[in-house]
Amino acid sequence: MANTFLQVYLAAFLGLIPFSTKIQTEIIPVLPFWVVVSFGAYLLFSLGMGVLTFKDTESAYDELVTVCSPVGRGTHGLTCVFRV
Repeated sequence: MANTFLQVYLAAFLGLIPFSTKIQTEIIPVLPFWVVVSFGAYLLFSLGMGVLTFKDTESAYDELVTVCSPVGRGTHGLTCVFRV
């Protein structure tokens, strides 16, 4: 499937598929960058939603607190602070 998209893009980039001059010179050359930026934005959004809804998974939250508690006590008075 990715091979098909690559072939279509290369055909459009080389001018084998007829497009208007504006599309051929201004849009098609920047499509790979647009795809990378869009994918990065999606990944950042999904990461942010995971952090935002982390408290919804009680078991994972409890496990993280039990793992971090001994670490917090061993830092010479510095402790982990969890705000709920």
